[in-house]
Amino acid sequence: MSAEKLVKRSIEIDSSYSSAWDLLASIHSTGAYNFSIGDAEQKYAEGLKAAKKALELDPYSAEAHVTLAALQNHTWNFEESSRNMLKALELRPDDAIILGTAALYSYGSLDKGIDLIKSAIELDPLVYTNYYNLGFHYYRTGDLDRALEYFNKFLLYYPNSQIVHYMKGMVYLAKGEKEEALKEMEQETQEFFSLYGKNFVLFALGRTQESDTAFEEYLKRYSVSDPANTADLYAFRGDYDASFEYLNKALDIKDPVLLEALTYPSFKPMYSDSRWKNFIEKLGLPKDHGYSLE
Repeated sequence: MSAEKLVKRSIEIDSSYSSAWDLLASIHSTGAYNFSIGDAEQKYAEGLKAAKKALELDPYSAEAHVTLAALQNHTWNFEESSRNMLKALELRPDDAIILGTAALYSYGSLDKGIDLIKSAIELDPLVYTNYYNLGFHYYRTGDLDRALEYFNKFLLYYPNSQIVHYMKGMVYLAKGEKEEALKEMEQETQEFFSLYGKNFVLFALGRTQESDTAFEEYLKRYSVSDPANTADLYAFRGDYDASFEYLNKALDIKDPVLLEALTYPSFKPMYSDSRWKNFIEKLGLPKDHGYSLE
């Protein structure tokens, strides 16, 4: 039986338990955002409803404020998302999970995110998701050796994790170790990230026929549903016009991955293009965002 069904059974038994509603909201949020499970719009709507119910039952639940903030961020309600995240930090300033989660919603301020995650790890080194997230932040800032260090540390705690082999592959690719990158991508079991990651590596290796075949497969399967990631691939391939086209498609549908994707290294050559600044300014971000405006 799925986690969602189990939680719903729990709620049927006791609908007054705030934590069960929060867990249901979190399942909807994480499933749609991290693993592309179900229709994202529907999942986020159901998640928002559950998170609000959790807070109705317990207004002082820091966890529910975090879950609601994440869902509001995914649905582009940035002001309310920031308010709820700050409320969670106010309620539980020494909680490693909440600090680590807040780091994921720093609107392009990667250094701020790193500081939050490092503080979280100092508070509780056993919250192993913080090692993954720290590695991901270091990858995007170009600190590749540290990125590998923390991804490997994460694997000690969660050896069967999906996505981490894709991430290690991207780090090796950024280091110029293309064959190592391919080995990691071949170990990735998550369907989307396996194909997505191989696209980068095959193109970098100059294996044109395989790369074009993989790219055509990706476009057929995911270009409509995942325009931000599609823009990333086009940018990596050097087709910046197509990349901007898909960034705008991502904005049109409010792709929840877009805000994270804008920190991916593939987009750096586009920073000096006037279209980049114009695009960032269209997003309606908080004034203290950290995205490049070269």
